[in-house]
Amino acid sequence: MDKQAKEIKAAIPDDEVNRVGEGNELTFNSALLFKINSSELSDSAKTELNKLADVFTKYPETNILVEGHTDDTGTDEFNMSLSEKRAKSVSGYLNQKA
Repeated sequence: MDKQAKEIKAAIPDDEVNRVGEGNELTFNSALLFKINSSELSDSAKTELNKLADVFTKYPETNILVEGHTDDTGTDEFNMSLSEKRAKSVSGYLNQKA
């Protein structure tokens, strides 16, 4: 995992990569991924995810947990739904690259 973390950090240096237990935690700059109140991936998000997918293809045994987040401008119900849609957008995009 240390080698994979280094490769992820080299591929996407502007995002945060941390070792957590037996895995790696990656936090993207959310401003790059989605417009406000949208779950559609931005072009810059696709570029970053393409770089990440290139690393993950070297490690096919990697399990990935994708979490979506929002700001606090909407209702709890709206934000929960949007968070889920954002996570599905990211995981769907990465699955297409697999």
